[in-house]
Amino acid sequence: MTGMSGADPADHLPPDARHILVVIPTLNEAKHIESCLQSLLGDSSWSAGLACIVADGGSTDDTRAKVTALKARFPGLRLIDNPDRFQSAGINQAVAAGVGPATRFLIRCDAHAAYPPGFVSNVARRLEETGAESVVIPMDAVGETCFGRANAWIVDTPLGNGGASHRGGRTSQWVDHGHHAGFRREAFERLGGYDPDFSHNEDAEYDMRLAQAGGALWLAADLRIDYVARSTPASLARQYLNYGKGRARTSLKHGQALKPRQALPILALLACSLSLMLSPAVPWILLVPGGYAGLLVATSGVMALRHRSACGLLTGLAAGIMHMSWAAGYLAQLARTAARRAADMTRRFQPKGQADLQHRRQNSAAWLRRRLSRHPGRPAFNLTHIKAQNWHGRKLDNARGAQPEDGECIYAIGDIHGRCDLLLQLLDLIDADAATVPDGIRKRIVFLGDYIDRGDQSRAVIDVLTSDRLDAYDTVFLAGNHEDALFRFREDALFGAEWLRFGGGDTLVAYGALSAGQRPVKKADWIEVWRTFQDALPESHLRFFNQLKYIYLNGDLAFVHAGLRPGVAIADQAPQDMMWIRETFLHDTGPFPRFVVHGHTPCETPEIDHRRLGLDTGAYSTGILTAARLLGTDISLLATSPVARDC
Repeated sequence: MTGMSGADPADHLPPDARHILVVIPTLNEAKHIESCLQSLLGDSSWSAGLACIVADGGSTDDTRAKVTALKARFPGLRLIDNPDRFQSAGINQAVAAGVGPATRFLIRCDAHAAYPPGFVSNVARRLEETGAESVVIPMDAVGETCFGRANAWIVDTPLGNGGASHRGGRTSQWVDHGHHAGFRREAFERLGGYDPDFSHNEDAEYDMRLAQAGGALWLAADLRIDYVARSTPASLARQYLNYGKGRARTSLKHGQALKPRQALPILALLACSLSLMLSPAVPWILLVPGGYAGLLVATSGVMALRHRSACGLLTGLAAGIMHMSWAAGYLAQLARTAARRAADMTRRFQPKGQADLQHRRQNSAAWLRRRLSRHPGRPAFNLTHIKAQNWHGRKLDNARGAQPEDGECIYAIGDIHGRCDLLLQLLDLIDADAATVPDGIRKRIVFLGDYIDRGDQSRAVIDVLTSDRLDAYDTVFLAGNHEDALFRFREDALFGAEWLRFGGGDTLVAYGALSAGQRPVKKADWIEVWRTFQDALPESHLRFFNQLKYIYLNGDLAFVHAGLRPGVAIADQAPQDMMWIRETFLHDTGPFPRFVVHGHTPCETPEIDHRRLGLDTGAYSTGILTAARLLGTDISLLATSPVARDC
């Protein structure tokens, strides 16, 4: 059940419904979805005409049947599949499928809520009135059981939420985070939507990217919703364990420290755990967990008196579960990430002698020839031969029939590797081709990563990608392994020596942090290079790198830099695999749920089979940068000729 106070939508002319898209992610919501949709779409003739998309993550109950039954009543209602299950991915897919030329506002709703009349129009109106990129709203907790009521009473207090403004806040104001209700379509798409790899905390991660891009969030305190708090200790513990993990992933992704209210539960868990471990030798140290327990007991007494209910005696237990579970989830995710990175380092980098040999090979045309000639059935790679041929305009056999969403034309561009001259040449080819695409078709360019290294124009490439050159297109930028190396260097100056071995020197030279041919050896020298690079990296470039995505899903297609790990669901793919995987992905024969479009592995000509389309044609060495146009089931190629052009 939800409730909302605020202006009656009848007091003002409501926003044009044609400008609004409502999106609802679902997974086994048969109990609530019907009342949710009726409350959103059935309260007036205006709301009945809204475009609304339900993105279902594979419900096994009657959710899909109930949505299908309501489509006859609400003509703007659509049901689409969300094979990745995460609500973040589902919302992205709903937006991609439902946005039209007139769409200005996106309204996100939860399936397990029933919204009062005017909710959608009021959120859209706040977006118009404030000019904010996002509107967020407060949540008021309610409980259905004794423990649920205790949970609801404590979560809206500073002890339960640390003073978060969107938890019970009463003042409309600019904030840095809140419960998502509405977005400006342009801002949502510019940021690439939610990170589909996040199962929890996707809203806070999005808000962080929005703040980095200079966007603003407005807390509309008069648009309130009630949400049902978890009704058992076990379900509350699972909820906050996942919240903690999600927050850790956000912190790791953006390198931002926790706020004091977020750090306190972690300090409490560590202090109590350490005290219990040391107590046999230092008995008095038990005062630490004893003091914390005393605070929770005192809170229980106060809340029981305040609410005149014995259920209040459970508020301390609920608060303790929130604190400890959140902290445990956060620390567990940190440990998991650290272990994965250590394993990846071991797997990725051999002892120095072997690594030197491997990276010398990777930086030479000879390595590229040998790399391609290893595969049975391919002719030996010959640079002269490849420069003489041109597959521009060639159509590929799309035996699988994979295609993007209806109404979309996608251009996927392979690894650029510091060749700004080829990038500009290819963009001109895309412009000419796009002019032949029928009116009403949305044109999108997906860049598959590896913008930098090896070529000598890495900085110029990012200048182009952050300029207005691409304004005519929707754009998606994916992270490649060379961008991963750049971030590794930004975290650790001494990683620069490793980065040099596979092309990083070209990027450092392009930004003026290194002289051509220079190979620092001493730690102090690398720290100086690191500082120079940090200072030389423009804010627009840093923002570009920070906003890179690991994967982009559209229709039957999955766009990723390197590939996917066989046997792992798309939602569970590790970022390191998506940026670095090679042989395991290439040599597998089983299809993925979606057709994979990727770069990373140089190929003599673009490769396509029932599983994948590879578009890295070794541009930095061959002079041929390749793109694939995907429109319906047609796949055709666009490619540059190896003629240098001023950048």
